[in-house]
Amino acid sequence: MRNVFSHCSDSPRRRNGWNRKRRARQLHRFRKSEVESLEDRILLAVCVDESEDNGVLAAATELPTTEDPFGSGYHLGCGAGSWGTSSDIDYWSIDLIAGDVVSVRVDATDGSPNPYVELRNSADGRLFSDNNNGLGTNAFLSHATIDVSGNYFLRVEDTSNNAGSYQVSVDIARGVQLETDPSDANSSINGAETLARVPDGLSTRSSVAGAISHANDQDYYFLGQLNVGNEIQLSTRIPSASDLEAVVSVVDGAGNPVADDDGVEDGAGQFEVTQASTYYAVIRGAAGGGIDGQYLLDVTVNDTESPQIVSVQGLPDEGVVTGDLTFTFGLRFDEYLESESVHDPQSFRLTNAGADDIFGTADDEAYAVAVEPTYVPGGLVHVVVTDGPLRSGRHRFEALPSLRDIVGNALDGNGDGVGGDAFTREFTVRVNGEPRSAPETEPNDALATAGPLEWIESPVGSGYAQARGIGTLDPSTDEDWWSFEGQEGDLISAAVDAIANGNLAVSLYLYNAAGTNVTADNAGGAYRNSQLSPYRLPNSGTYYIRVDYWTDSLGSYQLRVDRARGIDLENDRSYANDSLQNASPLTLAASGTSQVATFAGTIMDSENANLDEDYYRLGVLNAGNTVEFTVSLPSTSTLVPVISLVDSEGIEVADEDGDAEDAHFSATLVADGEYFIGIRSAFDGFAGSRYVLGPNLNWTDADAYAQSLGGHLVAITSQAEQDFLQRTFEGFDFWLGLNDQDVEGTHVWSSGEDVTYEHWAPGEPNTASRDGVYFENGDGYWYDYPVTSTLTTLVEIPDARVTATV
Repeated sequence: MRNVFSHCSDSPRRRNGWNRKRRARQLHRFRKSEVESLEDRILLAVCVDESEDNGVLAAATELPTTEDPFGSGYHLGCGAGSWGTSSDIDYWSIDLIAGDVVSVRVDATDGSPNPYVELRNSADGRLFSDNNNGLGTNAFLSHATIDVSGNYFLRVEDTSNNAGSYQVSVDIARGVQLETDPSDANSSINGAETLARVPDGLSTRSSVAGAISHANDQDYYFLGQLNVGNEIQLSTRIPSASDLEAVVSVVDGAGNPVADDDGVEDGAGQFEVTQASTYYAVIRGAAGGGIDGQYLLDVTVNDTESPQIVSVQGLPDEGVVTGDLTFTFGLRFDEYLESESVHDPQSFRLTNAGADDIFGTADDEAYAVAVEPTYVPGGLVHVVVTDGPLRSGRHRFEALPSLRDIVGNALDGNGDGVGGDAFTREFTVRVNGEPRSAPETEPNDALATAGPLEWIESPVGSGYAQARGIGTLDPSTDEDWWSFEGQEGDLISAAVDAIANGNLAVSLYLYNAAGTNVTADNAGGAYRNSQLSPYRLPNSGTYYIRVDYWTDSLGSYQLRVDRARGIDLENDRSYANDSLQNASPLTLAASGTSQVATFAGTIMDSENANLDEDYYRLGVLNAGNTVEFTVSLPSTSTLVPVISLVDSEGIEVADEDGDAEDAHFSATLVADGEYFIGIRSAFDGFAGSRYVLGPNLNWTDADAYAQSLGGHLVAITSQAEQDFLQRTFEGFDFWLGLNDQDVEGTHVWSSGEDVTYEHWAPGEPNTASRDGVYFENGDGYWYDYPVTSTLTTLVEIPDARVTATV
């Protein structure tokens, strides 16, 4: 093997002695290394002086490069030149191979020039350029990738019209990583460059070539997410032409230093990971650096620890009963996973126990799951149920031990420190009316793939029909399309309600068969829900509903489309008919000696302190007229209606049929005037309970009042119930049944239920003398409160008719 050692001549340009000093330093390095076998080593070529008249490509000065250290894949070259006039341009030629990654530094060494450099191909075409990404006004062309092997050229000039000397340094990475560091880009955690970690047994190995370009420079390299028990080993190799004295260290994601086991600040270290975090290798110079500050950093991460799941997003908690049909779950692990194992179809499993509610029997239903989008190491693993949304019943989600980290350690699903077991989570999905609701079927994100809805008339022969769908908006770019058939003259309205996630805000759009939007709404329903005003179909045919976001929250929703055929349909967008002044007019038709009308409507959830009530205008009636009306309920309704007849002053007319709760009213008027029908709900309900607002009382009297109604003060046992109450009774501060009157500090529910869920405000409870607890409507937190004070009474009454929200 031929050794290379070139030296710079003392040209007239170097009379300041700079080149002689450099040559002496490199000669010293060469002599120092003479003890090494020259047959196994190639020394870096000393800086080559530019040749005269190298101002065109054909006369370019050859700039040789040498691998240093030998076998590292790191090749370096150095040239020295000067600009004598403002028009002086220097060309240098270098040989490159396809796949090479090249960085070029041009530093002014004398005078005050402003260097500019271009990398050009053999046809003198510019490929890459830079003029100020180095220190000060120096040029640094960083991390250019070569596509084709051949002869390439550096075109160097001064853009400031100032004569002066310069040094050009070429770094070539051939099979080794090369830092990207224009303008000190990787000098902090935020700009850290990610190291490519190559598995090697139960370790990963990485090597990166770079340079400390000035005294304050430091380079950060991202090692990734590491779990407890990992060991990080750092070492450096310094090229023979580099004068860098390297110091290495490790910091965590917060910038906290990790102790070096040897306690010495130098170019090598060993660091133990004592907490799961992201970690960074850092290299700086104790001395040396600048254009001659090259280094190779070698990193080994030893990993014998199995990965664990540290957080779960979108998946219900263990044992929870939920109405959320979300079919995307996010899992975060304490270290990087092998991508192939993440996308293995056998790594995740979601099962519905079926009608018998027992896992492992013949009626179990396995969902199809996939990881979408492609897993990015360090990010969430997004598990998507591709045939979702979820159906009612008991569910089990499993992340299986086929999941491995990047060196092959199997998942430690139960967190006991030993790999090879699954992570499991069981929960129950229960949604009101679901058997009659069409589940969303992907793909349905366009009109052409809209999911069909089925009309069900109830009560039969009433002219009122519903079509229902259940779906989930996830990810944030998702939109769902549904279709239905309609006849000319049909009145159509639609409503969409969030399931479980009260922050989900959904927009509704109605389209005709031509794909033209004919009406739309957002937030016209309760809270953030939407409700379309009635729209009369001008033609028979297929129509479409689009469900879309108007905020970024993800979650499930329930869609209901109402059809009135031959009857009236309430317009209650934004609680429009909540007062006598805005009462919906009824169209009365003659029927013998009577006038009759039929109409359909909905009692929405309450919003803030507003409880929905619907008013319908009968018009002016005379004394002696008899008014009779009956409320019939669709089979899916859980409404317990309260009906009334009032005059224009809001004074109720007494019901003469003898039963105030039979959803039937009959009375003979005793005075002329304008009259209105009123309909409201007897209560709001959720998951087996109905809720009734009572008077403002102290805790003891409120508890007694609740018992007198056959219930108890509210007992909140799940996040879903917490969310429902916060949404439904927003505007009210109300008593909870929770108290510690018997044993100070031991809170119990007055209903006798176990305390399985809590939502205390930070620092609460904090006062021993306050034995009661109330629900603060502003933030939804719980606070201790004196039982002698008065607050709103909210009664929870068990009711089998209620399976979810009304």
